[in-house]
Amino acid sequence: MTRPSKDNIRVSLDALRYEADRWELVSAQLARVQDYSANLQRRPGLEFGIFFGAYGDYDAACVKLAEVTAGGRDETLRIATTLQAVAKRYAAEEEKNAKLGTSIHEKYKKW
Repeated sequence: MTRPSKDNIRVSLDALRYEADRWELVSAQLARVQDYSANLQRRPGLEFGIFFGAYGDYDAACVKLAEVTAGGRDETLRIATTLQAVAKRYAAEEEKNAKLGTSIHEKYKKW
């Protein structure tokens, strides 16, 4: 295995940040769906007219959709936050190692 070049590290960090941004976008989209489905629950049963009998099932489906999308929103945001933290830590470690001059791998001629 060879030591990663600065370009390899940059590409890796860019990929981590890109993926974090994508997960954050998914979380934001799920938040919109969750808000929308939560608002659907607030419709009065009288709006259903002759289909009033289906109101209970409709309301239960809206509640479940709101719960599931809220969970998805939270989980995708946790993934995005984790990826951002990994990229930040990786970059900080690389910066710290660059200031040391010779890496331990170069010093002992092993990688």
